[in-house]
Amino acid sequence: MYEFQELFEEGKRLGMCEKFQKLFEQEPSLKELCKMYHAGLDFCIEHNYPSVEFLKKYSRLIDWYGIYPTGEHESDNQKRVVVLGDANVDVRVNDVCDLTVMHNATVHIYLSDDAFCYVSALGNCNVYIESKGKNADLKMSYYGGNINNEEMFDKINRK
Repeated sequence: MYEFQELFEEGKRLGMCEKFQKLFEQEPSLKELCKMYHAGLDFCIEHNYPSVEFLKKYSRLIDWYGIYPTGEHESDNQKRVVVLGDANVDVRVNDVCDLTVMHNATVHIYLSDDAFCYVSALGNCNVYIESKGKNADLKMSYYGGNINNEEMFDKINRK
């Protein structure tokens, strides 16, 4: 049996689109599943899929792909980052980053000169802006959570 068969079955039950079902049928690797997670993040957020408990089982492996469900970590210049569960992550952005923070997770954002970061904040998360370099651009879609140093954002879209 395929290692992620139960995950596939749950996704189908929740209404996973045909495109992703076909990708699952090809028995993707963990790396490919992480790419699918980022690409289908709206579906994953809406259905809390996969569960934080499931993601925690792979936490030491999926952090390489910018998914942090637990623990304390540093993310250095990853293009896409998802921080969830109870994770506490320092996110260093030297170029461009699409950052999603949800549940009870906490992020500390460090923006270099000329960097761009778009943050989506959901649930009871905590967002701290630790530093913002010259000409850095910081924007947010705010659905919930706690924003510290809110004045450092260039724009916040409250949803």
